[in-house]
Parts: sequence; C-alpha cells; structure tokens
Amino acid sequence: MAALLEGTIVMISSHPIFCHQSNNPQLSISIQLAMFLNCAGYYGNAISLEDVAQWVGVSVGSVINCTNYVMVALLEEHNQFIFFPEDNSEDAELAQWFAETQTYPEWRGGYLVIDGSTIDFFTKPAYFGETFYDRKSKYSLGCQAVIMPHNLMIVDYSLGQPGNSAYPLEPWCIPPFKKPRNGRLTNF
Repeated sequence: MAALLEGTIVMISSHPIFCHQSNNPQLSISIQLAMFLNCAGYYGNAISLEDVAQWVGVSVGSVINCTNYVMVALLEEHNQFIFFPEDNSEDAELAQWFAETQTYPEWRGGYLVIDGSTIDFFTKPAYFGETFYDRKSKYSLGCQAVIMPHNLMIVDYSLGQPGNSAYPLEPWCIPPFKKPRNGRLTNF
C-alpha cells in the first residue's frame, strides 16, 4: 500500500497546480493526498471538513483547496491509473493464471471481474433528480468497476443512473444476464 501511495505522489507531484508563486508555501503533496483520501473515503455525515481540518491542523478552506488540487492532478493522470492491460502483458498472464487456477470452470478463459454497487446521495440531486431514484427508494449513482482478480487493479469503471446495465455485451465482457427486449426469456 505504501508503494502505491508513493507512486501516486510521484505521478502527481509535477502537476502545475502544486507550483505557484505565492509567498505562502503549500502543504506537502503527501499531506494533501492524505486529506483528499480521507474526504473521499467517507460520505454524508460520517466526516466533516472541520474534522479533517482539525486532524491536519489547517483551516477548512485549506482542506477544500487541497482536495480540489489533488482531484485536478489525479484526473489529468487518469489514463496512467486506469487502463486495460496489454493482452500479452505480465498482468494479463497473472490474471489469466489466477482465473484458471482459483475460479469456477465456467469462468475460465477470462481474466477480468466486474462488480457493481450504488453510491447513495445525501439528498435528491437538483438537476434530473428523479432519474437517480433507485429500486431501494434512495437517490444514488450506479457504479461498476472492472478489476483484475490477482491484484485488484481497477482497469475500467462506469458511472451512471441506477438500474442501467453499465456494460454492454462486448468481446471482453459477458454480462451474467441481459433482460430481453420483449421482457421475456425464450427457449433456445
């Protein structure tokens, strides 16, 4: 885990958002990343900006600014963090080996795992709020992640309205169930 955090710090540290001409120095990037991860790891009333500010010893405004800075830097490095492995790469081979030796026979031949969940909103979104009303009578955002099972590396993700199948039928992705267009299953 430490190597992952150190690698993330190295990748974002050269971003221009962390370089400025002010007489007031910025907090170290590792502290800014820690604040961002702390804020991102909670939602709703589980944590407040004041809690993070007190934890780090800075103002609430600094927490907001640092969180925004880290988000900008991470988003610009998105493709360095989230990508499909090359077919003949070591990661693809290790994931294939894991699927062949550690999973059900029906899963053999593949090496990616997809799972989904919803991210609950604190309140109804102001714009198009009804489209985010889910089957559990909550407002939420649908999220699916594609991972490699041997190292849990995220290689793709999808965000959308709850209830939508985020992934279509693709050569690399076979959803476990797709509702037929007429709403009924047929015999083959």
